Amino acid sequence: MFDSLALLSCSRYGLTRSELVEILEWCGHTDISTYDWTVLAQTAGAALSQNSDGSICIASHSLREVITEQLESRFDDHLPLVAHSMES
Repeated sequence: MFDSLALLSCSRYGLTRSELVEILEWCGHTDISTYDWTVLAQTAGAALSQNSDGSICIASHSLREVITEQLESRFDDHLPLVAHSMES
């Protein structure tokens, strides 16, 4: 579920369900079911919204902040390497 929320958080205008599934499958999540979508929708509740074009986006600023913090903490070990390679 975190991967889905992270992808939605990183997208500027949201992702359609098919785009989200395609990216998740590309990342190795091949067993996505209708039940998974139901759990995500019920768990996230009003924190997610659906645009007129059908794309799903994160409507909650606080949820987006939490996801960003989690992503940053996961990649903190790699950030010095990136910064060092950019200086070279």
